[in-house]
Amino acid sequence: MDHHPHAPGTDLVWDRHAWDQDAWDPESLDWQALPPTLQALRRLLGAAATVLLAESHGGAVVYVPLLPTANHPLAACIGLPAARQLSRVYGGEKFHVPKLDAIQRQVRQARLRHLHGLGTSVHELARTFSLTPRRVRQLLAA
Repeated sequence: MDHHPHAPGTDLVWDRHAWDQDAWDPESLDWQALPPTLQALRRLLGAAATVLLAESHGGAVVYVPLLPTANHPLAACIGLPAARQLSRVYGGEKFHVPKLDAIQRQVRQARLRHLHGLGTSVHELARTFSLTPRRVRQLLAA
C-alpha cells in the first residue's frame, strides 16, 4: 500500500497540490453536518480551499488584506483566487478561522472507508490511523 507522506488520521497536513494526488475528495464531506461558519466558507471559497484554510489556521484570527498578492501567506495557503475571494468579503478585517474538528472526523471516516474499499486490512488501517482494530471496525460500520 502506498502511504501518504503524513498520517491520514487526525493529523491532516496536506498541501493544496496533494488534493490532485490524493483519492479523498473534500466535496464528499457532508457539509450540512458541519458548523455554519465552515458551510459559509465553503460557499465562498470552495471545499478544498476551506479545508486548507481551516487546517493551517483553524482556531486563529488572521488578517485578510484588501488585495492579497501571490506572495501573501494566505494566497500561499489557499491559492490566490481563493484569497482574493476571501478579501472581497473580509478584506481589511481580522477573520476568525474555524477549527477542523468536525471536518477531521469526517475526513478520517471517509479515508478509512476509501482505503478499506481498496483492500487495506483493518489492522493496517489501525496502525496507519493510530486506532485500535476494534475502533476501525466501529467506524467502518457507522
